[in-house]
Amino acid sequence: MDLKRAEQLARQRVLALWPELADAELRVAPRRRSVPAPGELSRLALDGGSPGSVDPEEMTFTFRGELRAPDGERLPRVARVTVRAGVGVVRATLTR
Repeated sequence: MDLKRAEQLARQRVLALWPELADAELRVAPRRRSVPAPGELSRLALDGGSPGSVDPEEMTFTFRGELRAPDGERLPRVARVTVRAGVGVVRATLTR
């Protein structure tokens, strides 16, 4: 899945769930997968990638914005949306 399409899916989900984050700052990061240490891989007779290698098929988009409380106080909001190639949005969370 290309970055532009993944971002579009993430933005659509954020706007549907949290419209107050429509103008939020966006950051994107490839999702890291957990891989056992090389010693463990050899012990298990498996050949895997290097620890912490990146799975380019999954990306996490972070939206940072603010919400104004009735008393004028600013409340920070951070939404994270994970998009997986071939599946679409697999997770969406919001800080309180």
